[in-house]
Order: sequence, then C-alpha cells, then structure tokens
Amino acid sequence: MDGTRALYENYGKWSKKQPGKYQDNINRMVWEELKLLEGDELFTVITDGTD
Repeated sequence: MDGTRALYENYGKWSKKQPGKYQDNINRMVWEELKLLEGDELFTVITDGTD
C-alpha cells in the first residue's frame, strides 16, 4: 500500500483500476506512460496488495 500511495502522491490518479490478483479486497492500480527516469522511455507501473 505504501507503493500505491507514493505513486499517487508523485504522479496523481492512476490510469486504470482492476480487481486484485492476490487479495479480493485490494484493487490493482495501474499507471501508464510514466516518465520515471531521464530520457524518453515511458513505463507502466502496477501496484497490488498481498500478504
């Protein structure tokens, strides 16, 4: 959940919300086309919860 919060605080609202893979009560949050590093490369980042 800390990763999800950090992405939200730094990059804003996610692009997609999907059902969780590991826990039914925690959704996957997907950020698409994020510029995380120097250069032109863009990334897709997915956060999900697990025990």
